[in-house]
Amino acid sequence: MTDARPHTRRALMATGGLSLALLAVGRTGLALAQDDATPEDADLTDMGDMSAMDEARAALRERLDDFTHIWRATSPATRSGDTYTLTVTNVSAVDQQLLVVTTLMDHREQYHAAVLIEDLTLAVGESTVLEAANDYGVANHFQTTVLANTGVVTDVELLVRVEDGAAVETARFTHNAFMIQSVDDLRASAEASAEERRARRRERVERRLDRRRDRRESQDAATPTP
Repeated sequence: MTDARPHTRRALMATGGLSLALLAVGRTGLALAQDDATPEDADLTDMGDMSAMDEARAALRERLDDFTHIWRATSPATRSGDTYTLTVTNVSAVDQQLLVVTTLMDHREQYHAAVLIEDLTLAVGESTVLEAANDYGVANHFQTTVLANTGVVTDVELLVRVEDGAAVETARFTHNAFMIQSVDDLRASAEASAEERRARRRERVERRLDRRRDRRESQDAATPTP
């Protein structure tokens, strides 16, 4: 059974933090980081809808424990007028619960807009089509992130297609092109990264204290004794 109805799209925009290139979970909860960015690097500006941003982050934090795996892939470059289509099919023997987030990303301008956020439950054999449009302009890619309870490509079929304004297909790839990672692995990686950042902060604080102590000792040594 195929559901070809257009699905709701919610656009969110931020610099640095909301690319959803990586869903990493540390002690403080879900962090949305772009490439090598960290939660501390996220610089949210008034360019975007902050309430929608908060809503998306809260939803992802609340839902992450419902899933075991993260699937992620990116399309080639995209231009204004392009249409992104994701067809999702449950080919497993059980119902599949999925959370799909598609982000339009322009790294040069630090523009990252979540153009599609869909919470799905697909019955056995069910298929659905999700669509989004590039109303922005030239960008690096559409990035597709899928939270799932399976990391097996024979359980869920994904087909991503991008067409330009003239309906000419410019990109196509399937579930076999997705990188698949377990949530547990990402939690462990995020915790290790967080510990490294804490260690670097401790080292910076210690160096500052050492410099202050050295300055005080130099000043004390230069002060004549009465």
